[in-house]
Amino acid sequence: MHNRRTGIAAAACWTAGAGGYLLAEAVAAAHYPGYSYAHDAISDLGTPQSPSAVLMNAGFCLQGAMFLIGAVLAVRAVRPPRPAPVLVFAAANAAGNVLVAAVHSGAGPWHVVGAALAIAGGNLTALAAAPMLRPATVRWASAALGVTGLACAAMWVVTDRLPGPVLERVSVYTIICWQLLAAAALLPAWRERAQRTERDGGGG
Repeated sequence: MHNRRTGIAAAACWTAGAGGYLLAEAVAAAHYPGYSYAHDAISDLGTPQSPSAVLMNAGFCLQGAMFLIGAVLAVRAVRPPRPAPVLVFAAANAAGNVLVAAVHSGAGPWHVVGAALAIAGGNLTALAAAPMLRPATVRWASAALGVTGLACAAMWVVTDRLPGPVLERVSVYTIICWQLLAAAALLPAWRERAQRTERDGGGG
C-alpha cells in the first residue's frame, strides 16, 4: 500500500510539473507581442522584456522541483536496482531549471549552463529510468524520447541549418512527454495491468 501511494504521489508531481510548465509557457507566449514558438527561444519568455517573465521563471522552478521530487518518489515506489543515475540526472535537471530562472538569457554564462543541465539531465533521466517502467512498450518509448531529446539538443548546438528554437523545443518537450508517460506508468491500475501482461508473455 505504501508503494502504491508513493507511486501516485510521484505521478502527481510529474504531472503537476509538466502541466504547470506548459501553462506558464503558453500564457507567457500569449502576452509577449510577436512571440513565435517556431522562431523565438523558450528563454526569451523569462527575460525582462517579457511581460510575464515572473510567471515563466516560476514555471521553470516548478518544473525543476516537481521533476526531482517525482524522481525521488518514483524510485521509492519502484525500487529499481540502480536508482543513482535516475536521481543524479533528475537533480541536474532541477538545478538547471532553477539556474535558467535565476539568470535570464543574455545575463551571463550560467544561463547556458542551466539550460544544458536542464535539457541533458531531463533526457538522461528518461533513458536511465526506462528499465524501471512497465510494460516493454513504455520502456522503449521512454528510451526513444530520451534519445530524441539528446539528438535534437546536439543538433541545436552544432548546426544552424535547422531552426534552433524548434530543436530547443523538441529537446524540452521530450522531457515533458516522458514525465506524463512515466506518471501514467506509475499509476496502480497501469502497473497492475502491465504486470498481468508480462506474466501472460505479451509485454516483453
